[in-house]
Amino acid sequence: MDKLVVERSIWISASREHVWQPVTNPEKIVQWFVPNLPGAEMQRDDSGKITVHMGSMGIGFAMMEIVEPQRQVNIRSLPDQLITVRYTLDDQKGGTQVTVTAYGFESLPQEDRDDRIKLSGSGWEQALKNLKGYIDGVELPFPQAYTGPLFGYWRVPQEKIGIERSIWIEASCERVWKAVSDCHDQFQGQWRFASEFSPGHHRGYLHTAFCHTGRGGKDSAPHRQHEQYFRGVDTQ
Repeated sequence: MDKLVVERSIWISASREHVWQPVTNPEKIVQWFVPNLPGAEMQRDDSGKITVHMGSMGIGFAMMEIVEPQRQVNIRSLPDQLITVRYTLDDQKGGTQVTVTAYGFESLPQEDRDDRIKLSGSGWEQALKNLKGYIDGVELPFPQAYTGPLFGYWRVPQEKIGIERSIWIEASCERVWKAVSDCHDQFQGQWRFASEFSPGHHRGYLHTAFCHTGRGGKDSAPHRQHEQYFRGVDTQ
């Protein structure tokens, strides 16, 4: 199979030395590449691994390899390093021509390949315009730039992943079923969203209830509210 490549470029009125920092410094990359993740931080370790941190959670993002300082750098997506992105900086017309070349798409499954190439093309156009805006010191043209397709590749797991909780309720299946399934009934508002706006609770939790009367199970706040409702207990 022929090598599949996506290439985009942009001219920036700045020296290569000045452009090099926003391209390779994680503290600067995060400001133009993922501006729609407020509070996110990027760090690069000695091996070249770039990690995105959101609070206490860190996600391996890519591996960075400096090919030629202030001229060329390769970034390979994690975890597989299937997609490689090469930044090339060239002196041109008193500024810098930045060229991004992405390749490795032939390693993706056929059903995902075409969409990924299309998304990468439009995604890098937006990302490079953000890079230019950041260096020029103006408002980013794409503050909600969708950069997900530019790195990494999501594989659907072979095994299903789920969470199950259960609770025994002293009520008939019919009564419990009405409370769980009838969104127009007063039951819904009295137990499902009882704590939605209360301090110390996260908004919009997902709750799934199974009706098995006579069966005990693990406990959780939504289930306690469910049980308290049927017992006539105030859920606030």
